[in-house]
Amino acid sequence: MNTRRILVIGTVAAAAVSIGPAIRTVKDIFAPLPAFSPLGDPEGFRRIAGGQISASGNFLVGLDADQKPRPGVSVADVRANPCRALYGSIQQTDDIVAIASFSDYYCPYCRIQTRHLAELATDPAQRIRVSWHELPLLGHASVVAAKAALAAGRQNTYTQFHDRLLGTRFQPTPSYLRKLAAQMGIDPDRLIADMNGGDVQHALDQSAALAELFGLIGTPSMVIGRTVVQGRISDRSLLNLIENERQTGWTQVC
Repeated sequence: MNTRRILVIGTVAAAAVSIGPAIRTVKDIFAPLPAFSPLGDPEGFRRIAGGQISASGNFLVGLDADQKPRPGVSVADVRANPCRALYGSIQQTDDIVAIASFSDYYCPYCRIQTRHLAELATDPAQRIRVSWHELPLLGHASVVAAKAALAAGRQNTYTQFHDRLLGTRFQPTPSYLRKLAAQMGIDPDRLIADMNGGDVQHALDQSAALAELFGLIGTPSMVIGRTVVQGRISDRSLLNLIENERQTGWTQVC
């Protein structure tokens, strides 16, 4: 092989490497959304295929005998008003798309997707609102971490606490949680007390009932408007789906 031919081949190869990411980006931007599959229950909702998830063989792992969803938060209850259970007090308008995010602090895929979703939620131009749901499926430590975040929310620091837990590898022992609370300027004693309180358990039970209703078997999971997504999806697919919900009037089901 002569020198000129080697140079030509090398130039072509280098160009392919340099434009490869750009081609993938363009492909991602213009790629159509996956096909929607309508859900018969709850009526009006639909599902698309997602990506990677962290799942347990036992859907209710981490929920002890005394922690199972209680009669006050049954699947029938959340089915009666799924939008209220999913989105809480978020105002439901076609322009603002509501998103319910279900995550587990020990789920590696949640760390990326949840952080990106949080960044989008702080940008007014995106016109989204996020309702954060704890779905601890990966063992006892997941349940403890979920309770700690929900308890921090009772002191108006849920988002900050949520971000700290996602950003570090930890074992949520009482001493660690007390130290973290003190670092964040919240009352450690109240945090531990609220973790064992009825409000926190009610929130976990409601999220578990929603997961059962929508067939969520792992994390991350989302309900975007009226579309259920199980598993991680690309940032561009997420933005495309949000815009699709906005343009097609997601509030019709609410």
